[in-house]
Amino acid sequence: MRRKALVVILLMTLLVVAFIPAYAAYDYNVVVLVNGTSIYFPDQKPFVDAKVGRTYVPLRFVSQALGCKVDWDDATDSAVILRNGTTVVVPVGSKQILINGAPQAIDAPAFLLNGRTMVPLRFVSEALNAKVEWKPGRPNQAVITDPLAPGQDPEPVQRVEAALGVDMIPLKGAYRGRWVYDPANIYQDGKFVGINYEWLDQNNKMSYPRVVYESTDNQVQVGIQWDTILGDIRGVVVDLSPVEKVLQAFFPGRDAEIAKVMEKAREVARIRQESNGFTAVEPVNFKVGGKTVTVDGRKDWWEGNNFVVVTINL
Repeated sequence: MRRKALVVILLMTLLVVAFIPAYAAYDYNVVVLVNGTSIYFPDQKPFVDAKVGRTYVPLRFVSQALGCKVDWDDATDSAVILRNGTTVVVPVGSKQILINGAPQAIDAPAFLLNGRTMVPLRFVSEALNAKVEWKPGRPNQAVITDPLAPGQDPEPVQRVEAALGVDMIPLKGAYRGRWVYDPANIYQDGKFVGINYEWLDQNNKMSYPRVVYESTDNQVQVGIQWDTILGDIRGVVVDLSPVEKVLQAFFPGRDAEIAKVMEKAREVARIRQESNGFTAVEPVNFKVGGKTVTVDGRKDWWEGNNFVVVTINL
């Protein structure tokens, strides 16, 4: 009886081992940089597959950082990369890619993972004539150098843009080093040129986010604002979800800490709204993922007209 029990336990152990997914051995301690700027991967992260000795990256994000257009060919289950007259076809599951129609062997095939096409970084980057250097460490760095790649926004800007689905504008002149998303104002060539009254008229009963990244202070500020043309804000629909989305982008997995910040943000926004913007609420600091996050409801803070401002000190 005892021997049978041991056999059953052994078989169960073997079954568990057999069903452990291959990606359990992946090392996700990888940062990918293009011309010195790290690439933000909003969902599937790059990793080292020790079994084949290759660094895999989500194709779309790296290709776009290199200034490529990326398409998908359903008929051949292939990703198609286009840049400056060069076409690279990457079939999923194949140890061969096509560069302008000419086959080239690779020793680690592309595959799908969590809805992303994962490709061996070196082969695809070098097919586009980019230089790739591997710098082991904690974290490991995959350093891509390519003079044809467009300039990349700083990673905090990439995170905000991915979280909110918006484009942030890099400012120039005295405000160089600042990126802003601000639908209520108009910018041309990196400079403020006026208030977007037409947009405000269409959205005057809804709050809206204004996001600023300051590279000098390494801060991200998310303000939930009301119209500059409104005299009474007590009927405005206040939406704080942009704050929560940005916090989740910078602090994944820190839901309990984020919940405390959001509870305070809702309280501050309520006080500001119920007083028609006249009551100020002093800033309160929280720790999220070891970083300081400030919830602020002062009347004259950050150019006014804010229900609440949340600042992330990176």
